[in-house]
Amino acid sequence: MKNSNISTLDASNWTYEFEKLVIDKPKTINKLSAVELRVGSKLPTHLEYLDSTYDNKTGTSGTAFLDKNTGEVIIAYTGTNKDGNAVQDIVGADLGGIAIGLGVHYQPAFDFYETIRGRYGDNITLTGHSLGGNVAQRVALEYNVDNTVVYNSAPLYVNQTYGFKERLYDWVTPGESNVERIDQQRETFTGQVTRITTKWDQLNLLTGPFRDVHLGEEYILKNSGGHGLNDIVKDKGQLTQVQKILKQRGLGTVTTVEKKQAKTLETVKTSLANLRKLKKQFSASGGGLSSNEQLYLEKEQALILASGIHAAAVTGREDIASLAEKAVKKAEDLYAKTNHIPAMVTELSLDEVKAVYAEAGVTENSIVGKTKTHFEKKVKKADNFVEPFETLKTNIGLTVDELVASDSTLAGEIGHAG
Repeated sequence: MKNSNISTLDASNWTYEFEKLVIDKPKTINKLSAVELRVGSKLPTHLEYLDSTYDNKTGTSGTAFLDKNTGEVIIAYTGTNKDGNAVQDIVGADLGGIAIGLGVHYQPAFDFYETIRGRYGDNITLTGHSLGGNVAQRVALEYNVDNTVVYNSAPLYVNQTYGFKERLYDWVTPGESNVERIDQQRETFTGQVTRITTKWDQLNLLTGPFRDVHLGEEYILKNSGGHGLNDIVKDKGQLTQVQKILKQRGLGTVTTVEKKQAKTLETVKTSLANLRKLKKQFSASGGGLSSNEQLYLEKEQALILASGIHAAAVTGREDIASLAEKAVKKAEDLYAKTNHIPAMVTELSLDEVKAVYAEAGVTENSIVGKTKTHFEKKVKKADNFVEPFETLKTNIGLTVDELVASDSTLAGEIGHAG
C-alpha cells in the first residue's frame, strides 16, 4: 500500500485493512503484523498502531493510531468496505443511518472513542473516508472534538429523505431522534471539521442535490478524480493540495518544540517497555522478586518519569529563551530606526529628531531595555521550573547507582539484560 505521509489520510486508508482482517480472522492476536503481511507493506513510520474495534451487528469499525510527529492520537473510522462488510454497511449505516437519519451505527463508534480517550486523553483527531467520514463527524459532534479531517465524507443525514413521519415523531418525542439530536448539537459545536472532497466524488455528487447535512468547511481538490482514497494517495498534485489545506487549517504541521516533546514521550514509552521486559527477566528465575530487584524497578521507573518531565521542561525553557531572543532582536531593530531621519521629515537634523523621540518617551530603555527586562523574568521563571526536576532526576539517579553498586547479583542481572 502506498503511504502519503499525511497522518489522517494514511490512517483513513489503513483502517480498511484492519477491518478486513478482523472480519476474515477475528481471533488474530498480533493484528499489526497480520495486516502488514496481508498488505505487503509496513505501516507508515509516523504512525503507531494502538487499538481497533469492530461491531458485528452494525459493521461499524475504527482504528486508533499514535501520530509520532505530534504526539496526538488519531481515530480513523472505516467506510463502506467492499471487501469486508458491504452488506452491513449499506443496509445498516448507508441506508438506515444516513438516508433516513436513524443513526443506528453510531453507538459502537461512541464507545470506541470513550475507550481511547480514557486511555490516552483528549488530544485526539478524528478522521475517516466515505461512511467513515460520516461517523467521524457524528462522534465529533457528540463529544465536541477539537479537530476532525474527513475525505469524500458521507453526510450526517440527507434533508430531503428525512420525511414527514420522522419529523412528526420528533415533535411527539422531542430530543429522542438522531437527526433532532444532531440539529441541537450543531448549535453549540465549537470543533473544527475539514472536509476534503475530490471533484468527481460520486457520493457527494449524488447526495448534494438533496440538501445533505455536513459539519465544517469543504475543500474540493482541483484536477481530482473519484471516490476512492488511492486516487488521492497516488497523485502528487492532490497530496500537495491536501497538505496545503491542512497547513492553512493549522493541522498536519509540527513545530520544533512539538517534535522534541513527541520524541521525549516516545523515549519514555520505550524506556518503560524495556523496564517491563527487565521485570520479566528478574522473575524468570523463580521465587519472585528480591527486595533489591523490586526497589531497583521502582527507582528506575521514577528515574524514567523524572527524566521525561525534566526533558519536557528543558524544551519549554529553550522555547521561551528563543522567543525572548527574537523579541529583543525586534526591539533593537525598531530602536535602530530612530537613528535615521524619516523620509517625510525635511526641516530637522538627526539630533533634533532624536530629541523629539526622547521627549515622547521613545528611548533605548523604553524600547529595548524594558523588552529585555520583561523576557529575562520569563526565562528566569522557566529556569526555576526546570531546576527542581533536574535535582530530582540527579538524586534518583544517584540512589539507583548506589543500589546497583551495593548488590553484585543485581548488577550482573542488569548487565546481562543490557
